[in-house]
Amino acid sequence: MKKSIHQTKRNEILQSASKVFVKRGYFRTQMEDVAKESEVAKGTLYLYFKSKEELFASLFESMFDQGYFNIEKIKNLPDAAAEKLKLYVKTQMEFCEKNMELFMMMDREFSHIEKTLRRDHTQKVMKKYEKIIGSLSEIIDQGIKEKLIRAVDPVLVSLILLGIIKAFVFKSIKFHNREKLTDQIAIIMGIFLKGVGAQEKKR
Repeated sequence: MKKSIHQTKRNEILQSASKVFVKRGYFRTQMEDVAKESEVAKGTLYLYFKSKEELFASLFESMFDQGYFNIEKIKNLPDAAAEKLKLYVKTQMEFCEKNMELFMMMDREFSHIEKTLRRDHTQKVMKKYEKIIGSLSEIIDQGIKEKLIRAVDPVLVSLILLGIIKAFVFKSIKFHNREKLTDQIAIIMGIFLKGVGAQEKKR
């Protein structure tokens, strides 16, 4: 019970921290700002996170945890691979739209943020990313068996899909694209399943 309460409070602090990082940026944010937004004493905040670096790294990790939870849930559905992949793209687009302001802040400051994060933090994130790729690869493998996808390394195909998703998110961040990401699911799926080559006209 105590562990559950601790985790709930920890998640609440992470949500508050996200708002502060978006508003103030990584470098201007102080632990006092997060404590105030979280409505906890500064000393209480330090019981959960020892530093701003650890707090930010934990926020980053929690996003990958959510991503893994989403892909695992989709993977275990009884649907065909095509439906699972479409649902995954939809889920990712919704997640990115919800957190777009945080992604924009990360994009502006990440080259500097990366230098401040300890190696063990980045390793944790990479392990979580690898788990997501592993689960997505299982769906890709299902698609290969169902003749939806050509027989290519499922890990490579997973990275290609994630790359396409990242490209659309990057476009929204860098070029202030007003199109909703969730309105571009069909385009993403088309590029993924058919490639970018123009279709030959039927004679």
